[in-house]
Amino acid sequence: MWDEIKSKVISRKFWMAIVGALTPIALETMSGVIDPATALYASTTVIVSYILGQAYTDGQIASN
Repeated sequence: MWDEIKSKVISRKFWMAIVGALTPIALETMSGVIDPATALYASTTVIVSYILGQAYTDGQIASN
């Protein structure tokens, strides 16, 4: 179990999802150009996309 968690934490997909989720929030905080609702929506979209993509990948691995 810990090996699976470790492999997900060190994966590039995971870190790009974290960066993608934090970028809109940071942009809104630093510049105020994006309204908070839009920043939250953009971050949520990135997180949900990562979860769905990872679920698809895990499903393909399990079916093989």
